[in-house]
Amino acid sequence: MEIIKTADVSITALFQVVTDSLKRDYHENTLKKLTDEAIVPGLNYIKTFGSSQQHQIKVVVENFDAPNQYVVSFHSNRGKQTISYHFKALEANKTLIAYAQDLQASDIFQKGNRFLMNTVFKKSIEKQTQAQLDALVMHAKDLDTSEKERQS
Repeated sequence: MEIIKTADVSITALFQVVTDSLKRDYHENTLKKLTDEAIVPGLNYIKTFGSSQQHQIKVVVENFDAPNQYVVSFHSNRGKQTISYHFKALEANKTLIAYAQDLQASDIFQKGNRFLMNTVFKKSIEKQTQAQLDALVMHAKDLDTSEKERQS
């Protein structure tokens, strides 16, 4: 799945929101602080989740090219999911966002299940992803506003 949209916000604010989210998730799962300098391709950690923290996935930063590209993959016994954000500044406060999600199932049963789920829930998944991108833009706008107020 790929979604391309234009947002009325700076590329730096968008990338900062993505970076802050990665840092927060890293800290929550490792209890270690992640610095900007440490965010490099190959950085990885184990993320736990579920009601009793019973599930685990391995998170791997595939590409981190501020402020233009962020690619991360999630590895589990069900396969690999790769999410990528590509940002391109069109103007000072206008950015093109290209979001892509790729799923690679671990076996034929997972492939069949994903095909069925994507077919049945395609519109719902796209709607949810659009909402997530809208939230990303909203947070970036808030960050831009806060930054401008600090500079005044």
